[in-house]
Amino acid sequence: MAAYMIVVDSEVHDREQADSLSLRIAECIEARGGKYLIRGTPTLSLGPGAPPASITVSEFETLEDLKAAFGQDDVIKLRLERRASVESVAFMVEGL
Repeated sequence: MAAYMIVVDSEVHDREQADSLSLRIAECIEARGGKYLIRGTPTLSLGPGAPPASITVSEFETLEDLKAAFGQDDVIKLRLERRASVESVAFMVEGL
């Protein structure tokens, strides 16, 4: 069953740094079989409250593939670096 990583950036403190690190993470993820479905800014809110700064959705063949890709040392290091420039939450979910 396919699995997805959903990253919601609520606030970006340093757009240039965040974008640079995001591209490097994307290269790592794509090299490990991940496929980006959404990498979007700006977002539009359908309800009350401010929309997130951006949303990213990547797809993997299985949850195990997703966990393996995001568990690699190089990806972990880049994600930790990115936290200095972005406030975000990430979710892994299986889907269709």
